[in-house]
Amino acid sequence: MHKQIKMITAFFLTAAMTAGLAGCSSPSSDSTQTTQAGQPAQTNQADQTSQAPEESKSTDKVDITLAVWTSSSAAALEEAQNTFNNSQDKINFKVEIQADDYAQYLGAKTVANDLPDLFYLNPYSELKQYAKNGYLLDLSDQPFASKIYDSTKEGVSYDGKIYGYPSTVEYWGLFYNIDVFEQAGITELPTTFSQLEDACEKLKASGITPFAATYKDSWTCEQVFCALYAAAMQDRLPGWIDDMNAGNSTFTQEGVDKVFRFIDLMKENSGTNYMDSDASAGYNSFANGDAAMIFLGQFALRSARKVNQDIQLGMLPIPISDNPEESKIMCNTGVGIVVNPNGKHVQEALEVLEYITDNTDGVRNWTIIMLDDVGGAMPSIPVKMQNVVNEPFYQTASQYIADGKTMGKISNQLNSGAMEIIKGVVQGYFADMSSQEEILNQLDEQILKLAE
Repeated sequence: MHKQIKMITAFFLTAAMTAGLAGCSSPSSDSTQTTQAGQPAQTNQADQTSQAPEESKSTDKVDITLAVWTSSSAAALEEAQNTFNNSQDKINFKVEIQADDYAQYLGAKTVANDLPDLFYLNPYSELKQYAKNGYLLDLSDQPFASKIYDSTKEGVSYDGKIYGYPSTVEYWGLFYNIDVFEQAGITELPTTFSQLEDACEKLKASGITPFAATYKDSWTCEQVFCALYAAAMQDRLPGWIDDMNAGNSTFTQEGVDKVFRFIDLMKENSGTNYMDSDASAGYNSFANGDAAMIFLGQFALRSARKVNQDIQLGMLPIPISDNPEESKIMCNTGVGIVVNPNGKHVQEALEVLEYITDNTDGVRNWTIIMLDDVGGAMPSIPVKMQNVVNEPFYQTASQYIADGKTMGKISNQLNSGAMEIIKGVVQGYFADMSSQEEILNQLDEQILKLAE
């Protein structure tokens, strides 16, 4: 009991300090976010929100709110919201984009017992923590539960029950500019580390920077490290995650040298003053053809295509070694949509969720609106995409996922809080402030404490 109380107390402590309330905080997300579905939320004050469309003034409709983190998909969210509202006259569905720190916002809402009807959560550790503490509705008997792919269920499940809809499957790898590769004379795509080294030399000889730098943002360093570490661990990854969560392992594993060797290659081939470039600068550099590759999730492509509508985008798996069979992509259940069991209108919230999870063929539903575009993640249910199916990067990702040549993202499968620790620690290696040994020791010291 003492251990359980200690874990719950730690879970609530961060938001209590930052929001000025005594309560809980979910770990700040990547998504980005990412995105979050890949990108982190920008922070100011937690109570500020941006609503995608204008709110209905009708007093006859039930208001149902879905809270989401900062996203580059505001236009798509607005269309998806309006599509539902125009289809019926019972519910006024509102998507609220949290323009600031989503973790702080959610922590304050939890403390005040005022969670939205539906809201985004990071799958795995964050979602499980909320489910364990009774903040999520059991969705095991909902229609979508029989539609979602088995590979996505673990991220939204706790104690054998499903507590969220895994609305996206994000994927990471080396995205490259097809025209720039051709310009540099790269006719054979690298599938091994040695071939990637050769490609970098050809690019530099053509006056092109091989990698777009994004390392001023700690979240990009975290995502690169997590992808590389998973690649280095290969089939040992799931067992290692279990051992780490039990406090019985270490980051110093066989093959870890490959992780830092790869980061060194990126640092050597990211141009001068690479630590001065954040994600936005990296997107622009990649989109404009100044840099040939960007190592992030698929969400980065949305920004690149906005900058350069003509950019032709390809994808490489992560060549962690000279064995091409070890070249895989990192996949992750990116966003869990959950339901507040204590909301005033739970049944209406479930009706909105039914719309969100619809995959009727030929219908412009939530999934098509949100994902069927460059930068969109993969769906977790069978949906026939139309816009992205002919994109080279999408074809590569789809094939690797279909062939099972994937690995999981470690930071949100480790105990809650690991993501923030990895962000802060790993950036020190990119900035040449810490050695490999120091990084590994810091990760062990801080992350193993989460298991206490």
